[in-house]
Amino acid sequence: MGSSLRSHKLSHGNTKDDDSGIVVDGYEEMLYNIDRWFIGEYVYLHDRLAGYDEGGTSVLDNSAVVFMNELSNR
Repeated sequence: MGSSLRSHKLSHGNTKDDDSGIVVDGYEEMLYNIDRWFIGEYVYLHDRLAGYDEGGTSVLDNSAVVFMNELSNR
């Protein structure tokens, strides 16, 4: 993903890992890229589940798959 900073730390007001409170340039784009990576993994899971046949339907057809992002600006 191209960032060594922790996404959790970035989500709490864009501070560096050293707790200095210094703004990390481009932190919103970093969070966006992290989210895109997780969504890519979610799509991969869907594709894999859709590929398994269960007698005329797929595993995905017989599943409930949920993705949530617990981060908020509030």
